[in-house]
Order: sequence, then C-alpha cells, then structure tokens
Amino acid sequence: MTILEQVSEQSGHSIERILSKRRFANITRARHCAMWAMRQQGMSFPAIGRVFNRHHTSVMHACSKVESLRGKVGPTWALAVML
Repeated sequence: MTILEQVSEQSGHSIERILSKRRFANITRARHCAMWAMRQQGMSFPAIGRVFNRHHTSVMHACSKVESLRGKVGPTWALAVML
C-alpha cells in the first residue's frame, strides 16, 4: 500500500482530492501528512513536489508544519491529530 493510499484510508479523502488544489483545512492536513511521510521515506522535496504538482518550498512548509505539531503533541499522536 502506498503512502497516498494509507493517508487516503486514514483521512477518508480520495487520493484525487488529496492531490487536488483544494485548500480546505481537512484536505490540507491530509496532504501535509502525506508529504511528510514521503519525506521520511527519503524522497527529495522537489520529487514530492512533482507528485503533488506543487513547488518544493510548499513541501518544505508542509513538512515543517507536521514536525512542529509532532514536537507539541508527541510523535505518536501527530498524524492522528493531523487527520
């Protein structure tokens, strides 16, 4: 199962919706989690950006937001809180 499939299943949003340009908070959180998880798997910021059709700095921002939340609520709860 791919990261996008896992995030889609956990968040209840389709992969198409996660990859879309929609900026609703719940979709954005799922997108940020997927970007962060891909980064944890060793993908580069530009490569992740190409998957999501976003600039690499947007990916950097998403990863930073997830890391920030992980620092506040702990690593095990971060993704659950985000989704």
